[in-house]
Amino acid sequence: MKQAFNQDLSELEEEWKWFKNHEKKFKDLRDQKLAHIDVAKAGQSYELKKAPGPEWGVDKEAMQRLIRIAELLLTILQKQDDGFDQCVELARQDARDFWEI
Repeated sequence: MKQAFNQDLSELEEEWKWFKNHEKKFKDLRDQKLAHIDVAKAGQSYELKKAPGPEWGVDKEAMQRLIRIAELLLTILQKQDDGFDQCVELARQDARDFWEI
């Protein structure tokens, strides 16, 4: 049990390193897209300037890693190895059971 826990923590640490290595791309996206809206005057009107974000491959990998992080956290918190999909299905079943009462 302790060995599995340590392995899960090690995997979480590796995932965190990936996000730290790509931090600038996501911070730039936040700054340009979410925190500040850049506009440019085009004739008599203003237009939003397109802000470059992370490349599609980085976005896709980030989502896959976030799912893996969620699965690892679920494993650590529930002390059992369930996939994220299984946890979502169990939560849906719990919700159906709750609302049928």
